[in-house]
Amino acid sequence: MKRRVAKVALITIAILLAIGAMVLIKEYLLLKKIERAMKSPSPAQAEAKSGTDSAESAEPRRQAFVTKVTRQSGGDQVTAYVNFAAFRRTVEAQPEAISRWGSLRWKVLEDTPALCIRNLAQTTPFSALGVAAGDCITHLDGESINQPMRNLGIWLSLAGRERLTVDTLRGDRKISYTLLKQRQ
Repeated sequence: MKRRVAKVALITIAILLAIGAMVLIKEYLLLKKIERAMKSPSPAQAEAKSGTDSAESAEPRRQAFVTKVTRQSGGDQVTAYVNFAAFRRTVEAQPEAISRWGSLRWKVLEDTPALCIRNLAQTTPFSALGVAAGDCITHLDGESINQPMRNLGIWLSLAGRERLTVDTLRGDRKISYTLLKQRQ
């Protein structure tokens, strides 16, 4: 009887591990697509040069991800409501949308790893936050941005999150964004 229970438990654990591995692989592949999109030449650069906006680049902006933005401490503390689930669905459906919004590059700022925004399109779904080219994300929920497993955990739980804190640097100025789940 004990052997049978142990065998069933072992099979159940193996199945759960296999399912978990498949989910992680799926998410990893999506994040690789996003990474490729972020590294590709940005249509935002072309938009900035030409001064026009194509219909294709306008598509992802139709979704209002950010609402009700408030600023305190001279703009250094920003609070906004964000539709995390809609953002995640959009990125999953169109990873290339990120490259239309701009591009990101890794940089080290005085021993602090950062993900810096470059080539930002004139209008993005997050323009309401006041994000600018040159802003560098240093921390997510108080954790350094260079922790891949932590960042993956944030991505995996994004649709169900109640809040996300993003710390950035703009030159020597620290700007903190508190993003709260948008109520439907």
